[in-house]
Amino acid sequence: MLKKTKNPALVEEGRALWATCSACHGEDGKGMEGSSPNLSHYGTPQFVVNVLGTGKKGAIGNMPKFNDGRLTNVQKTAVGTYVSSLAK
Repeated sequence: MLKKTKNPALVEEGRALWATCSACHGEDGKGMEGSSPNLSHYGTPQFVVNVLGTGKKGAIGNMPKFNDGRLTNVQKTAVGTYVSSLAK
């Protein structure tokens, strides 16, 4: 169940783009033990946008950058807004 959002259209766009992310983070964004974090704990879409743009190195692995044209800035924001909607 998604929490309420002020921009349901952006959440729906993010959900449509989620297939690539779900390969590592799962359909529900809760991650996979030992290989990817639970994204439903991240509170702001901007954090997700930043990670999509810069990548992230962590104890359990590396998140690749998505700044090669695969996603527009609006699409990154949509994914971030979708991830934010997963938090309860």
